[in-house]
Amino acid sequence: MQKIFITTLSLLIFSFSNVKANQDEFMSYEDFLFDVKDLLDQTVKVQVPFSWLDIPSRTAYIIDDGFNLAILMEYIERDKILNIAKLCDGTTCWLDVEGVVIDNSNYQWDPALPKFLIEANSVKLHFLVGYAISETGALWVGASEEDAINALQESNENEAYLSDYLWIDEPGTLAIGFGSGLTEFYAFYSFNKDAEAAIASAVKECDDHVTGILNLGVKCEPITMDIPWWSD
Repeated sequence: MQKIFITTLSLLIFSFSNVKANQDEFMSYEDFLFDVKDLLDQTVKVQVPFSWLDIPSRTAYIIDDGFNLAILMEYIERDKILNIAKLCDGTTCWLDVEGVVIDNSNYQWDPALPKFLIEANSVKLHFLVGYAISETGALWVGASEEDAINALQESNENEAYLSDYLWIDEPGTLAIGFGSGLTEFYAFYSFNKDAEAAIASAVKECDDHVTGILNLGVKCEPITMDIPWWSD
């Protein structure tokens, strides 16, 4: 029988490392803040840690004690904004932002907004999902790989496990192709907004990696979790 569990949502602290993807193309948030006065009225590409979203104004706020930056998303597609609102609820999210830097340091542009603004023409979401699966097929999903591992170990202390993490940009299905043989077990993930596509890819990947004479009869089966996992 499949066993699926979720971990408690947790907001990771600001020191969490930036997403590895696109680091050559997008400057870090720290570099942006250091150079921001030289970037006014210019188009920039920067990767920023997301804090919260005000949907009516389409404004994203950044994890920053200095209240230094907000992203104006008036020109961003409705679905992208709603995906951010749906996925980034007490979880780890980063945004790849391209847009023009606006000086609001004297609050002349809008006194209710931070010191600097980016009027975005492009935004890509990176939402972190971690999972851990035990040798008996118990799947834990959480806001990071570490969260999922810790939860699994508390419940399945003596079991071996496999774990990984992924960054996604929209809701969908996390599918694990899982198989257990006489000498080892196998788990390979796939994520897709289409559940059937995610399942087919994960199971195929798992089947393709089954090795050893004693494991030749292993047939991988899917274990799935809808993302976000806290939705009704």
